[in-house]
Amino acid sequence: MEKITINNHTLEFRQSSCTIDPWSLDYYEKEGTPMIAGQAITDFLLLDNYFIYRIDRYFTDDELLMLQTTEQLQNWLNSKCKLIKTIDQIGK
Repeated sequence: MEKITINNHTLEFRQSSCTIDPWSLDYYEKEGTPMIAGQAITDFLLLDNYFIYRIDRYFTDDELLMLQTTEQLQNWLNSKCKLIKTIDQIGK
């Protein structure tokens, strides 16, 4: 797990050994709910502790370091990631 801050936005990167995002897996594990998922190592991103993205395209650390504005961050997210849910949608 890695957390970074870009222009007052927090980005938390985590990897999952299946197709379910790690924050949902944490929730279901805490609730004792068994999960069935396809196995594929997948990278995810939690933006501002609310928006969960699946990372679909390769990127470098240098790309992240170049992001200086919220607009640049949003453009990067749109080109590299897919918004899959928000934290409040977990368990629903």
